Amino acid sequence: MNIRHDSQKIKSKSNVEYAVDYARLGWSVVPVVRGTKTPPKGETWVNRRFLSASECADEEWKKKHPDAVWGRATETEIRAWWKKYPTASIGILTGRISGIDVVDFDGPGARERLEAEAGVQVPDSISQTTGRADGGRHILLAYHGGGLVNKAGYVEGVDVRTDGGLFVVAPSVHKTGRQYTWDIDPTEMGLDDLEEFPPELLSFLLSKCDKNNGTGQCEDRINPDKLFKEGIPDGQKHHDLFRFACQKIQQGISKEEALVLTTELARRCDPLPKDGPEKAAKDRVDQAWAKYGSQQNNGNTEDEQTIRELENRIWQKWPSLGAQALTGLASRFVEIASRKSEADPAAILLTFLARFAVECGSDPFFYVGDAKHYARIFSVIVGASSKSRKGTSSKPVKRLFRMGLLASDDIFIPARVSPGPLSSGEGLIYAVRDEVTAWKVDKKTGEGEEVVIDPGVDDKRLFVLDEEFSSALIASKREGNTLSTILRSIWDTGDLEPLTKNNRIRATGAHIGIVSHITLAELNRKLDEVEAFSGFANRILWVCARRQGVVPFPEPMPEKELASLQWELKAVIEKVRKFSEMKFSEDAREMWQDIYSDLSKDHSGLVGAVIDRAEAQVIRLAMIYSLLDKSDIVEAGHLDSALAVWRYCEASAGFIFAGREVNPYSQKILDLLREGGEKTVTDIYEHFNRHIKKNQLEQAIMEMVSQKKIELEKIQTKGRPKTVFRCCFNQRPCEESEESEESLDFSF
Repeated sequence: MNIRHDSQKIKSKSNVEYAVDYARLGWSVVPVVRGTKTPPKGETWVNRRFLSASECADEEWKKKHPDAVWGRATETEIRAWWKKYPTASIGILTGRISGIDVVDFDGPGARERLEAEAGVQVPDSISQTTGRADGGRHILLAYHGGGLVNKAGYVEGVDVRTDGGLFVVAPSVHKTGRQYTWDIDPTEMGLDDLEEFPPELLSFLLSKCDKNNGTGQCEDRINPDKLFKEGIPDGQKHHDLFRFACQKIQQGISKEEALVLTTELARRCDPLPKDGPEKAAKDRVDQAWAKYGSQQNNGNTEDEQTIRELENRIWQKWPSLGAQALTGLASRFVEIASRKSEADPAAILLTFLARFAVECGSDPFFYVGDAKHYARIFSVIVGASSKSRKGTSSKPVKRLFRMGLLASDDIFIPARVSPGPLSSGEGLIYAVRDEVTAWKVDKKTGEGEEVVIDPGVDDKRLFVLDEEFSSALIASKREGNTLSTILRSIWDTGDLEPLTKNNRIRATGAHIGIVSHITLAELNRKLDEVEAFSGFANRILWVCARRQGVVPFPEPMPEKELASLQWELKAVIEKVRKFSEMKFSEDAREMWQDIYSDLSKDHSGLVGAVIDRAEAQVIRLAMIYSLLDKSDIVEAGHLDSALAVWRYCEASAGFIFAGREVNPYSQKILDLLREGGEKTVTDIYEHFNRHIKKNQLEQAIMEMVSQKKIELEKIQTKGRPKTVFRCCFNQRPCEESEESEESLDFSF
């Protein structure tokens, strides 16, 4: 949920600070001469082609422009530019490099003309007012994937800026002397309001491109055999994949067949597309279908609708980390940790927040009603593959908290760190156990006294970094295992005392933070086997992680910058460990009231089960951001940062668990009905090889009937009537059945 502020209340910033903030959004920033769109004299970002060297195969071009800048500018480079050109305006390179396209409306009526001619509305996305005297507006849309070109006059008064283009952003000054101004400042609010490029609008604009302006190549005939044999060279992956998809769809094959073929071709790219061959192929086929799919005479059958639903589930958008999540000390650390690394910044950030929270201890707390909440979080980093560099994200955090670069006379005792594995609740308790005493009687004197048997552990802070979350899932499946129960108690109160006969141990005030790792494929396999998973899953922040580019020679964090961060971090921790109760500021209270109903919404399926502690998670994250600012007052800005992290974790949970049911039996029954059509109770029982109890089967079926995910019908036969079950396709609510729950027969 976005909290919109009056733009007049936003503190003014210098151009260089704005430029740095834009870069933190993932945009490619360049300086331009005030009132123009040209580079300062002497700069060599020729034709505005800021591409990485590995992505540009045009060797001749590089020879002609040896000083050209390759790749997005770093914060250091940006600050150096504005030190050299203090009056420069801010330019943003459009297209793939920044992930945005810009539709530029010049003068009154331009937007209305485009919408009328295209027959589609332009989304109300992030936008700014330009300084044109007759009125102008830039509307930003998510990058369309390739195919459009920079062109003026798609429709009268309508220009598009995409790959190779540039637009000027606030607070720069237009040549008229007027300032560019944001309607909603993305440096304050992030990119949550950035809308996708509508397929109908994209199709219309593509139809306005001809072969002479450079985009008609998609209509040229290509040689598929040559592409499959030789692969697609770097620098033309998206272009050739789009042309290939266009050609196949024009030949009359279905969208699904085009996707299969285009995906196979994408896998032959060298190197592979950065966003993965499946995603790259999906995007190109979508664009090609938007342009040529209407030429096919396709009906709107239920099968096609089902396929579309399945596609929507499979091709969910990868989560995007909002800029508000990266502020202050956390932002600076994530920047240097990911600068020369393949690690995912989101994974680095969540590991850092969990580790820092442990260092703060359990003295700072926040009352929600009569319940105390602590700066204590659990995170599971879910890698898209085994090469997602999940483990790489933890190494900079380990190095930071070792405090190895502090002066020799600086004493700092960090919390203990355990590599896991998370296999039993008793093991966690033992690591932070209380003192154990026993009453012993002297046989000679008959007098007794309390004797310490085990001194216990004084420092109850513990950070568990478990590289294999699958072990926790397996352990929670074992009968009698207390891991799930103990994890819930650690998260809730920190007071642990399992009811066991022998070797009774307890821990009070335990302050344990956990970060664990697993691949998406492994998690999906384990979920089919685990019943108790949802018992502790909603205490976990789920984090999607994937490899960020290809870095053959990763470099360690610079010691000078790391030492500065360690010194600052030590001072923060020493101060905040003395805090006690934390509270909202007045602004934060108002903001919490605005966002609470949205955070409290119910969600169905397994996704709902794992995100149903949104309110508590956001409060804990806000506490951590407040502590990072050395404050025991949680401000609205801390809530903003916490929300950005939560939205990423919420989207990650949707990406990971979409379409799954909390009850694993429900999931298997639903899969059976989707694939095999209607089934009787006996059919379903046989599907489990008769290894399911009657009450388990009854509960699973009735859950889905009540949620209208399956429908039932009683069919008359010569003998006893039989009840059959069908899946409600596309997750549309089924019609109310005349059968009552009491009338169902679960005998077999």
